[in-house]
Parts: sequence; structure tokens; C-alpha cells
Amino acid sequence: MRPTTTGTATTKVGDSTTGPAGNGGGGNGKGIGVASPGCETGMCDDTKTTIDVPPPVTKVEIEKKPVKRVDILEKDAKRISGNSRIEAPNSVKLSMQRAGESSTLGIVKVCVDEKGDVTSAKIAHSTGYGAYDEELVSEMSDWRYEPLIRDDVATPFCTMITLKYVMR
Repeated sequence: MRPTTTGTATTKVGDSTTGPAGNGGGGNGKGIGVASPGCETGMCDDTKTTIDVPPPVTKVEIEKKPVKRVDILEKDAKRISGNSRIEAPNSVKLSMQRAGESSTLGIVKVCVDEKGDVTSAKIAHSTGYGAYDEELVSEMSDWRYEPLIRDDVATPFCTMITLKYVMR
């Protein structure tokens, strides 16, 4: 409340204790009063009206269950790109010649996401030549596969790829 001065007397403007009781009406922003709930008649008393207010709506997030990665056979994995004829480095070829070997075998475990991208490639059985193992992992990491669909859901998978290198 703000005091106003008229002549020498001070009065309070808007003091609710000196004026008539309100009717509980508000406004709708267009100059038309709207009665508060429970005061539709324009005559409100000091009793309180309880209004049930629903709880606020909260955003519900649907949790996507992670799809479990499955192990599949090499023949069931459909590779769509990447070099499958991975040559041994020259240093490995020389080492094989010196050892009197004409071939070597390696097994690489390849894991693929639901889109068909290789997420990991690891040696499961070494060729016996570290440089060739590294080359296999490097090349196979760039492979792409057709997505594996199980129960109408794209499913990540792992498979074992067996490579036999034979010198010519």
C-alpha cells in the first residue's frame, strides 16, 4: 500500500481492511470479470473451495532395451564390402620362405553393430607372424556387412573368420 498526501491528512489507498469484501472475481484480460471457482454467484465467504489439480505431466521416455549381440557362423555373415584377399607383407613372405612354409592360417574374431559396421577385429588364432596378424586386423576393421535381422530387429553379431594364406 502506498501512502498519498492530500492536504495535511494521510490516507491509505487499497487497504483491504477498510473497503468492501471482494467477490472473488478475476479478469479475463478483456475487462470482463470471471468468478473464481466456488464464487459463481458473486458472493464469496471466507470458506475455501478445494480444487483438484492434476499432477504435472512429466515426459515419459521409452527405454530402448539393448539388443544382445549374438555369435553366428562365418557362412551366415554377409560381407558387402572390404578386401577379402589380404596379402601377407613382404617381410612375412620372406620369413615363410626361410622357414620352408608355403601357407599359414589365422582366425580373426569380427564383431559388427546393428548397422553392419565392424566394431572390433581381434586375433583369435595367430598366423604365427605378428605383422600379418596386424594386417588382417587392420583390413578387416574396414569391412562392412549386411545387417543381421533377428525377430524383425537389426542385431549386432560376432563371427570367426578363418583365413588361409598360401604363397604362390
